[in-house]
Amino acid sequence: MKKILSLLIPVAAILSCTEDAAEVYVPKAPFTLSVDRQEIESDGKQAAVFSITDAEGVALTENSELMSKIYFKNEATGRRLTKRTKEFRSVEDGEFTFSATVSGEACANTVKVVSSGRSKYEVFTKNVAVYRFTATWCQNCPSMTQGLEKVSDWTKNRMVELALHGSGSTYAYSDGSKYVADYLYPRFDAPGYPSCVYDLDYMSDTRTYSEIEAIIFDRIADSPATCGIKASSSFSAGVVSVSANIKSSTGGKYDIGFAILRNDCVPGGSAYEKEYDNVVVALSGNYEYMSAGAFDLQKDEESAASESSVNLTIPSDAKIEDYSVVVYALKQDGSDVDIDNIVRFPIGESVEYIYN
Repeated sequence: MKKILSLLIPVAAILSCTEDAAEVYVPKAPFTLSVDRQEIESDGKQAAVFSITDAEGVALTENSELMSKIYFKNEATGRRLTKRTKEFRSVEDGEFTFSATVSGEACANTVKVVSSGRSKYEVFTKNVAVYRFTATWCQNCPSMTQGLEKVSDWTKNRMVELALHGSGSTYAYSDGSKYVADYLYPRFDAPGYPSCVYDLDYMSDTRTYSEIEAIIFDRIADSPATCGIKASSSFSAGVVSVSANIKSSTGGKYDIGFAILRNDCVPGGSAYEKEYDNVVVALSGNYEYMSAGAFDLQKDEESAASESSVNLTIPSDAKIEDYSVVVYALKQDGSDVDIDNIVRFPIGESVEYIYN
């Protein structure tokens, strides 16, 4: 019996030490927010790093356990930094006010960060093209739709989603010889439905809104636009007419493509999807490659107008306001072709070049 007791005593001591080590510090309000720099470059790389101390002077942001209970919020955009993140990067100029919470309790103050110099990295404001591949018969696809719907307004304003449904779906789109979604997703080694291809360059099947936000941000930071898009459209006698120009800030080989999207599509069949927005109903043939009409531009040169038209039959369950025009600029990148920039606007309206 003594032997057994002698063995149990050190084990109990170890357990006691483990329990003590597992104790988590309880922060004491009020909390003070600070930032290591108040000015950063708008290159998407340089970061302002936030820190929070409590009433005892304890640096809460240095505690990995507490970081799961801390959030930083950009008041200008309403966007929170990703969980466990305390760094702010920017791809646009402006003065941004940040607040923070610890276990839901607000810090006693806010801080400001000024971001500047975006035009040094990108003359024209970039939007990201998102080819979304889903299918109405796909049980997992609604989660992709929900992830895209939950992204911040800032992210929505910097991406143009083109929903391409797979064959057998209510709104599957064919280019006349094949279903585009079924053809494209294997080309980018996507695992299937649902998945997205960003700018014809990067594939991801993530359905988490915070990860989608990070992808959009990184695309803008890592692949700045080298051109801007100016376009106009009209609708008459069942025909949508589009005219577009691009202007290059770097020079290179470009091509211009078009699409027509519809929102508020009526679900049909045994569909799992609940929302049918951004559905491609027309798409120019150069959705993945340069056409015979591709052209070279010098730095600061504007292209001649590219004209396109498409017949559009509006069903009884829709109206012209449900449709919009998309214009995208393809750019040659070595042996690859990427979407350099993209814009979306209502039929009958126009967009001008958008400068940083």
